[in-house]
Amino acid sequence: MKANKYLTKEELNNLKHILGKYSKERDAIMIQVALATGARASELLSIKQSDLSDDQHAIYLRTLKGGPDRMIPIKKELFQQLKALGPIPFPITYNRLVQIWYNYRPVKKNFHSLRHSFAMNLYDRSKNVRLVQRALGHKYLSTTEIYLQYTYTVNEMKKALLIK
Repeated sequence: MKANKYLTKEELNNLKHILGKYSKERDAIMIQVALATGARASELLSIKQSDLSDDQHAIYLRTLKGGPDRMIPIKKELFQQLKALGPIPFPITYNRLVQIWYNYRPVKKNFHSLRHSFAMNLYDRSKNVRLVQRALGHKYLSTTEIYLQYTYTVNEMKKALLIK
């Protein structure tokens, strides 16, 4: 996957710093939820209070592209902020979402880069492509396998191959 498709660790840190300044505002919460769930823009904008699971601190995401729906847990604090936003947390259009993203983004990458960043981070932490497939709501594993093309540094490759 090309680096322009997802946020690098430095770019993610910059975004988190920016969001930290506005952490209680609806727009910042929306971007945080996108980053924490890997939700597509359409899935994010269709979230309703009835999609929030109090006991699991999770969001039920309805996949709009033919894949399976999924339940994605998020941090308790972010869940509570989302829940406090009302019956329809993000009552905006896709075009407005893009405008909001342009105000917060640390680099010139599109909103979908948050989904790719979520997937790259999940795969990096778990090394489980099936988990990534499920979290993204992909119907076919072949759609998810693009995240396996993650470029490792020479040191990471040596460590993985146990070469000293």
